[in-house]
Amino acid sequence: ATTEIYTLSLHDALPIWITASTEMMVRMVNALAELSRLEDPEDKLTIEPMGLSDLVAGATETVTMESKLRDCTVAQDVAPDVTFRGDRRRLMLALTNILGNAVKHAPNGSTVTIRGWEQDDKIHIAVRDQGPGFAPEEADRLFEKYYRSVAERHRKVPGSGFGLYIVKTVAERHGGSVRARSELGRGAEFEMIVPAGERR
Repeated sequence: ATTEIYTLSLHDALPIWITASTEMMVRMVNALAELSRLEDPEDKLTIEPMGLSDLVAGATETVTMESKLRDCTVAQDVAPDVTFRGDRRRLMLALTNILGNAVKHAPNGSTVTIRGWEQDDKIHIAVRDQGPGFAPEEADRLFEKYYRSVAERHRKVPGSGFGLYIVKTVAERHGGSVRARSELGRGAEFEMIVPAGERR
């Protein structure tokens, strides 16, 4: 499924900008609070069954206002009927961070693509944007706490530098991993991989 592209007048854009800015601020505050819990060695995940398509749809809906503000299309390519087990709230937070990051770097009128599939008892979720990308040697560092890419700093893109660190932390808490791929000027792709878990 693909959302439509929006062309906004200033009159239409102002309330969307206000709503999107508010939602991003609330999400940032919630993410900071969640991060402190994720880093707590006493913290336990709440494992439950979920559908991959439902998880992707929920995260996509969360960034709707941001994508509207940038006239950005979010296209989904998710394998149907895939279920797995994990901490829904934490995985939703991680996926929303990946999507929000992609929308933030996506040129106006471009497309962000989110793919989801199962392979070898692992769930893969990959998000690709059509933005400027990053230097390949920065791929691993992007998941470090507070790290921001050279290109991002040069372009003065707003950000806290902990969004992708949260993604990595959530994935690793599930026994999974993260990957980042890019070529400068040719977009970027971020992938989260977690075990499918026992089906019950």
